[in-house]
Amino acid sequence: MPTADHPETILYNYLTNPRVSVPRWYLEGSAVFMETWMSGGLGRAQSGYDEMVFRAMVRDDAHFYDPLGLVAEGTAIDFQVGVNAYLYGTRFISYMAYQYSPEQVLAWMQRIEGSERYYSARFEQVFGLPLEDAWQDWIEWEHFFQEANLESVRRVPITPLDYVAERSLGSVSRAYVDPNTNTIVGAARYPGVLAKIARLHRETGMLVDPHTAIGVAAGRACRGDRGVPMVALATADAAKFPDAIERATGVRPALPGRLADLFERPEHCHDLPNDLAAVQALIRQTAGNLRLGKGAA
Repeated sequence: MPTADHPETILYNYLTNPRVSVPRWYLEGSAVFMETWMSGGLGRAQSGYDEMVFRAMVRDDAHFYDPLGLVAEGTAIDFQVGVNAYLYGTRFISYMAYQYSPEQVLAWMQRIEGSERYYSARFEQVFGLPLEDAWQDWIEWEHFFQEANLESVRRVPITPLDYVAERSLGSVSRAYVDPNTNTIVGAARYPGVLAKIARLHRETGMLVDPHTAIGVAAGRACRGDRGVPMVALATADAAKFPDAIERATGVRPALPGRLADLFERPEHCHDLPNDLAAVQALIRQTAGNLRLGKGAA
């Protein structure tokens, strides 16, 4: 591989290993194309997100980069994270498979006896036209394809906006619709919980559980008169969430004194039938024993 101390290695690398000297869109696009179709069509090549991006670009008459522009300005416009390389590469290679054939796309990627050394020369060898011309064909096709999609979308009224939550949800699980109750079921991890735990520990020396940290943060955000004391009732001991507390503060909370031997205590189990009355009877019996100081049954 080329090294900064020896610039001549750039030329040597190109001559001896030309398929390494390729743009990132070629690498990422071919990888996404392969992973999608080796998984039976389950992958980012058929992503609704990618479709949305290019549909929005056509709707907004946004600029489409050519291959040279993509590896120049196109890499800086997305904060150097390579998003455009994935988007453009996957879309272009998928277009070539659609317009020509998947077999020709695979032939383009192969380095076999008689194949051209460089990726763009191999492209022309396989498809019979320069890569830049095929790229422009794709852009024209994308506009035609997305205009038809937009026309279909415009036939349907826009769904009224209805907020799922009043604040950002952070990371969200896959959601499911319950048709019986007409509700969406999912899970969310509100952002900033660990930061709030760490802040309280730094300010007060106290270790609080995640739920209490959220309560304190909400109280501070909604607090009016700062001169009025605010009381927060903890909903659990920090020791209930030792891993989260340790990640936030570097301190692993110990169990409270009354529970210090909790994991050494004997366990009591009861096998009950699937019957509400039997469960209620056991609860009454156990509660009665505790009141009489006999301990759990």
